[in-house]
Amino acid sequence: MTDLSDSVASLKRVVARPGTFTSFFPETTDDDLTQTLMDGLASAQLDGMLGDYDMDDDGEVTPDLTRPQTALIVMYGGAILIRAELFNRKTHRRYEASGAVFEEDQATNILRDLLKNLEGRIKAIVQLAVDSGAGAAFHMADAYYIRQVAHYSSSSITDLVYDPVGE
Repeated sequence: MTDLSDSVASLKRVVARPGTFTSFFPETTDDDLTQTLMDGLASAQLDGMLGDYDMDDDGEVTPDLTRPQTALIVMYGGAILIRAELFNRKTHRRYEASGAVFEEDQATNILRDLLKNLEGRIKAIVQLAVDSGAGAAFHMADAYYIRQVAHYSSSSITDLVYDPVGE
């Protein structure tokens, strides 16, 4: 069993320089980051990766994740955090009081480029899995099962097909 809360430090290093996370994300708790990693695993599963893994409400994943699989979840979590930061970042502030003016601009292009890079790596990993036939094994196993059951039973293949409508 893998506990996603053990990967919180990795997620912090993805989105901030070591030691500076609390200055960039002052209100973010470790529980928030564990939830973000849980969302990262769910996003990976929506992209067709890590489909054989189950997660409980505390972020415990079974069976154990390998380091590369955990790194993939951290990348997904990092993309979620950077996307949220881009969405909520104010790019210009101006304060004026009795003739004194303070202006501050914050560029978002670095964050945008980081997000593009993370999303590009995730897309490349998903494509590599597709190209290497990660989904084909499941199709072959299902086809094998259907052939065997159809061969040994009197039912036809159409009896083994799931029909949600019930027709």
